[in-house]
Amino acid sequence: MTKLLEKINSNGQSVSEKKVPYEIFNIGNSKMESLEDFICIIEKNIGKKAIKNYLDMQLGDMQKTSANIDKIKAFVNFSPKTPISVGLPVFINWYKNFYK
Repeated sequence: MTKLLEKINSNGQSVSEKKVPYEIFNIGNSKMESLEDFICIIEKNIGKKAIKNYLDMQLGDMQKTSANIDKIKAFVNFSPKTPISVGLPVFINWYKNFYK
């Protein structure tokens, strides 16, 4: 990632060498969620069934993932409180209204 940021920086100076006036935080949930549950929530909230095409695990696929929120916990004592079953429908509603 650092190499990518170094290439993106147009003046050639490493971003890590600059005094950048902001922080980037992962504000996901450190709780693992089922992809099937995620899809089911979306289906319920858009009123359509997903067309699923199950394949074998592909190169780079992860069996399990979760967000590392250690940095934001340390900075502002952040602790996620909204379950995906609540937050995802709120996002879908916002998206549908924003992109009318």
